[in-house]
Amino acid sequence: MTMHSQRIGLSIVIVLAAVLAVAAPAMKIEPICPVSQQPCDPKVSVDFHGGRVWFCCQKCTQVFADDSSAYAAAAHQQMVLTRQFIQRACPLDGTPVTAGMSLDVDGVDVGFCSDACRARVEKATVADQTQMVFGNLSRGFVSVKVPGRGR
Repeated sequence: MTMHSQRIGLSIVIVLAAVLAVAAPAMKIEPICPVSQQPCDPKVSVDFHGGRVWFCCQKCTQVFADDSSAYAAAAHQQMVLTRQFIQRACPLDGTPVTAGMSLDVDGVDVGFCSDACRARVEKATVADQTQMVFGNLSRGFVSVKVPGRGR
């Protein structure tokens, strides 16, 4: 497959994902606080890395502000779960995702480029899976700016 055809294929995937994010029926997604792991209060949120992260209480926003790097992977996972970011490539190495090569990671269906990448994540602990996949969004995810979401 040529680089040009890979780019076209990736562009189509990104456009389709954006269309589906807008056209999909409203789905009740209940994010979990990245600090306490409790259900979030929809009135308590902060902007972070190009998205919005919700928390269960104001105290958790302060804990997060004091050490956001400790909670970044969980915050990124929440932003993917709430469809503020969509997957564009393998989160481990940034290469195109292979069809059918996916794994549920902390409530998100994540695609991988190879069985080796998927197996690396699959054999990790849940906390390590979240860090491996969502620790650095720039490798595999892209922000989706959807009209009406206030971003």
